[in-house]
Amino acid sequence: MGERVSLGESVALSLAMSRQFATLSGDGNPLHLDPEQARRLPFGSSVVHGLHLVMLALNSLYACLGQVGPLVKLSVRFSQPVRHTDPFTFRVELSQQGLFTIDVLVEEKRVATLRGVLSASVSAEEIGPGLVATVPAEEPSHPLGWDDLSGLSGCTPLYWEPALAAELFPLVARHLPAEQGAFLLSLTRIVGCYCPGLHSVFSGFDVEFAQKGMSLAAGVSYRVQRCEARFNWVQIGVESPVACGTLNTFFRSPAVEQASCVQVKALVAPNLYGNRRVVVVGGGRGLGEVVAKIVSAGGGEVTLTYHQGLADALRVVDEITQEGGRARAVGLDVLSKDEEILRPLRAGEPFEALFYFATPRIDLNAWSPWRRDLFNHYCRYYLDGFLRLAQPLVEQSAQQKKRLVLVQPSTIFVQQPERGAAEYAAAKAALETMAAHLQASHTHLELLTPRLDRLRTDQTASLDESRCATALPVMIDLVNRALLGRTC
Repeated sequence: MGERVSLGESVALSLAMSRQFATLSGDGNPLHLDPEQARRLPFGSSVVHGLHLVMLALNSLYACLGQVGPLVKLSVRFSQPVRHTDPFTFRVELSQQGLFTIDVLVEEKRVATLRGVLSASVSAEEIGPGLVATVPAEEPSHPLGWDDLSGLSGCTPLYWEPALAAELFPLVARHLPAEQGAFLLSLTRIVGCYCPGLHSVFSGFDVEFAQKGMSLAAGVSYRVQRCEARFNWVQIGVESPVACGTLNTFFRSPAVEQASCVQVKALVAPNLYGNRRVVVVGGGRGLGEVVAKIVSAGGGEVTLTYHQGLADALRVVDEITQEGGRARAVGLDVLSKDEEILRPLRAGEPFEALFYFATPRIDLNAWSPWRRDLFNHYCRYYLDGFLRLAQPLVEQSAQQKKRLVLVQPSTIFVQQPERGAAEYAAAKAALETMAAHLQASHTHLELLTPRLDRLRTDQTASLDESRCATALPVMIDLVNRALLGRTC
């Protein structure tokens, strides 16, 4: 086989496709299937199963080949997640003696690499006894802690449902031995469900396949071999009659829990803010959640908005009302152009303050000096969305000649450059400039755009905790400055 390169057509996976893969593999980790829960995890949205990409990459490989054989070795590295609807493609390189390399590319950036060896023999139909020809029973991802992982071991059967496999990757189902396909699927189930389980990120694996038929009833056994707390890294050994090798994974941080209403009330005097009406955009989690609790603890009336996180917003409202506060949740997409979404902001007595925390996932750009599309993406949230929501409130305050405070945090990165954050910092700098000009043209308007350092939120959960300050005291000072004109 001479060396050649093939670049496949761009494709994207929907959430429905990932649900089909979860059915086939048994890996129902919410990182892949629950957009509302996944938005609070390190990648900011649901992402495609890594093994789903592997199986599609092998399908692309078989499309390039004439005569095919089973796998002898396979090494995979996942360097970046692929989000749902992200278009990706495969670059396949074939060389002598069955060697191959497949790169998974998103916008020409390599996000995963497969390197392997194919056998010259063709034995796709040789299926050893003990293979379970069905889909695995659905199991929840185990919510293990870091201290649970050392020495953890277990076993899972080998499952392979031919019809569903043929629907998702027809060439793999036709040419790859079923036991090898079942073994690969077991890897995502082990990582996503059992070890590390719920709080896992799969970073790669190295496996070698046996080349003779054996009983498969023993399934796949796994055992944690190494744990490195400095990097939250976990190496897992796997062994079965089909193949053996190692899996490399990370134990990711769970969603950040902010201070409770009880903790907030211990630091905020009752009736400190009187009956001030405040709207908190993005009040269902993170800094917005903290501000909503602070305002309610001080006697204010809170309208908090959410986009995708209805359950989080209702949780915050319920916690506030149980502690005697006043709050309601309103659905709001800051990028929508539908005027109806602004109706709740115009109803009733005018608001005295708007705290704006709407933000996309903050992605550091490690690929190029500048990405205009990323800068524009941030600006749609921090400038366009903010102005659109603020405008009716500004008009009301001007008509009634009442003070209105608009608050949207800027970032310390404006004055302390952070590698990869140029687009984010530039968008926040543009916010500061816009805010200064807006305030200069309205007598009763005050805009606050404080340059915040890193605070402990879902956006920073993957960073060293020592680099992130606790949000509560910082937000108390910000609310006092906005509603009282001073800090305490």
